[in-house]
Amino acid sequence: MFDRKAYMKEYELRPHVTARRKAYLSHPAQREKQRAKRAMPGYNENMKPVFRRSMLKTRYGITHYDYLGILELQGNCCAVCKTDIPGGGRSVYFDIDHNHDTGEVRGLLCRKCNVTLGVIERNRERIELLEQYIIERGGIPKGKVIA
Repeated sequence: MFDRKAYMKEYELRPHVTARRKAYLSHPAQREKQRAKRAMPGYNENMKPVFRRSMLKTRYGITHYDYLGILELQGNCCAVCKTDIPGGGRSVYFDIDHNHDTGEVRGLLCRKCNVTLGVIERNRERIELLEQYIIERGGIPKGKVIA
């Protein structure tokens, strides 16, 4: 499987690429041109969809239409808790859950489920210790699993 993220990291470190970027950005007129472009009224609003499409492709290897297809397959809701509110009202998009080892997209989650999943994935042993602690203290009936 082609790993675009690794390729781009390696590509960015190539001497001819860094030299070209350094030369371009060292020229005051080019830097000012970039600043002026970003300062234009409406630049961020107009560029948000472009930035998002670019981010989807580079980070996850999917298009916006792939995202919409996944969302439709899930019933336009979070794959875990089935809420239809993506980021608790702060975002209009669901988070893209993916395997950090393979990069494979697993589904779309609301912000709360995505953060919880991240904590569980990184702290599997601690979750098991906490479960054991609660069982020992009589908080959860034996045999009922937390995570």
